[in-house]
Amino acid sequence: MHRSTNDAITALSLLGALGCALLAGCVQHDPTPVFRAGVFIDDRGISIPLPPPSLTDDPEQEVDIDGNIIGLDDLAAGLSAVVVDNVGGAEAEVLVVEGAATFHLEGLAIDLTNNCLELWLQTGEGQHGEHHTYTAVIDDTGEGVVAVEGCTESTAGAPERAAQLPSAAALHEPRR
Repeated sequence: MHRSTNDAITALSLLGALGCALLAGCVQHDPTPVFRAGVFIDDRGISIPLPPPSLTDDPEQEVDIDGNIIGLDDLAAGLSAVVVDNVGGAEAEVLVVEGAATFHLEGLAIDLTNNCLELWLQTGEGQHGEHHTYTAVIDDTGEGVVAVEGCTESTAGAPERAAQLPSAAALHEPRR
């Protein structure tokens, strides 16, 4: 009886391992970029056209994003710069002018205390370039925005978060 119990346990273990191996083969992965070009937030970064007196009191804003396109020798017609807030769900897309190495996107509604902006280039056929992420954080004055490369598990953005997050891409005073 002891041998049959061990055989049953061994058989169940092998079936479990086989099941895990089969399931692992079905796990979805992020798509591999079709081309190696990407969009980056440049030194103009993220700005708010008409900011309130205090962004900490009113963190939900429509922002403008200015960026550079890096890695394409010959920019193809029909490329778009796509921005998605992976936390709040806002999405925007702007057609890139043929031959331009920059883009300007207006009116993306985000919460400056909790966001993760993912940017990429996309062809008219839906093929993607490299994806890059940024967090928009309210600066320590409460009046400007810092674009920080990358996103964290918790992107809640108290003003002191700007100093804690790596490599600030740009610091902006609001336009008046």
